[in-house]
Amino acid sequence: RHMWLAKRVSHSFSTITSDQVEKIMLRSENLEKVDAFLGPDGPNTMFCLATELNGRASLVVTFDVRELGSTPVGKTMFFVRNIPPAKKVSEDICRDVIAGQFGADVIKSFSVMLANIHVPLITAEDTWGLISQDERRAFFSLVSRFAMSLTDVVETIDFRASMKLQDPNLPDITTELDKIAGLADMETPPAETLEKLTQVAAHWKAAAEAFLDHHDPTLESFQD
Repeated sequence: RHMWLAKRVSHSFSTITSDQVEKIMLRSENLEKVDAFLGPDGPNTMFCLATELNGRASLVVTFDVRELGSTPVGKTMFFVRNIPPAKKVSEDICRDVIAGQFGADVIKSFSVMLANIHVPLITAEDTWGLISQDERRAFFSLVSRFAMSLTDVVETIDFRASMKLQDPNLPDITTELDKIAGLADMETPPAETLEKLTQVAAHWKAAAEAFLDHHDPTLESFQD
C-alpha cells in the first residue's frame, strides 16, 4: 500500500525522483500520516503537494493544506478513502482509495474537472433513486450555474494575471514615484515625471479596455 502511494506520487511529480519521493514519504512525520490515512478511522483525505524548501524541489504530506500557509505550491495529489470510516485500507488499495491530481492553479483545475469530467458523468448517470425528474433538472440547473460562475472566476484571474505583464518598452517609473513621494504638499511634479506617469497609465487603460472587449468577466465595474 505504501509503495502504491509512493509510485502514484512519483509518476505525477516530474521534479522529484522516485527515490526522493520514497525517502520523503518514509520520514517519521510523513510515515505517521500515511499510516493514519491507511488505518481504521483514518482521515478521509490526504494531500501530497509539490513545493520548494530552501530552493530545492520537495514534497509535503498533509491532511489540511491550510497548514502550509503562504508556502508556494505546485502540483497537488489527493487521496480519498472510498471505504467506511471504521475500516482500514486493504491490500486492494486501488479499490479502497481514489487518487487524482490538480495543477498549480486549483481553481482552474477544478473548473476544468467540473465541466469536462463531473458534469458529463453526472448527466450520463441513470441511477438517481427516488429523485424526481423535476428535482434532477433543478440540480442540473444549479450545477450549470455554478460551472458558469467558476468560468467567470477563471476569466477574472486570467485578466488580472495578464494585467501584471508589463510592456518592456514602458519607462521605469520607480524613481519617478520616489520623486513624487519627496515632494512637498501642493508642489507640482516635474513635467518629465508627469509625462512618464501619463504614458504608463495610458498603456494600462488601453490594455484593460482591449481585454474587456474580448473577455467579459461579467464584473459590475472595472474596479471589481
